[in-house]
Amino acid sequence: MSVQLDFLDHVLHSRDRNKIYLVAICHLVMVGYSICSLVLEMIDLQEPVTTYEILYIGIHYTIHFILIFCLIVGVYIDIPFFLVPWLSAAFFIYFYVTILTVISMEPNIIILNIIAHLKNFLVLSVCWFSWYVVFSYAKNEITGRGSYERCLLE
Repeated sequence: MSVQLDFLDHVLHSRDRNKIYLVAICHLVMVGYSICSLVLEMIDLQEPVTTYEILYIGIHYTIHFILIFCLIVGVYIDIPFFLVPWLSAAFFIYFYVTILTVISMEPNIIILNIIAHLKNFLVLSVCWFSWYVVFSYAKNEITGRGSYERCLLE
């Protein structure tokens, strides 16, 4: 019982950590939504699913869960090294999607394209902001200037 209360106390009384936990929860929700969408799409297609597809999907989502787990563990036990896998993967994915979004912009922009591009940039802004939050936390923990509790103790 005391371990559970320690965890809740740790989560609820750290503003810096709460941001990272929120990023992890958002990532988990998006992964869950993606899995549901994928399963529904596979049901709608009514085609047999190959072993390769199942293996690919399993590996893909296992990597997501490992990255989320590393993010949560790294924040909970104050070891910024555990944040590096999530930061690395997120950086390359967000960079790639940003490049694709910029390349896909057409010179002859109509209203529907503007709305689609604004949605893309809004989502990318949230993604990059989440990356920045995790990066800032990791940088502050590495340099020793991070935690709100440390500032109060000094």
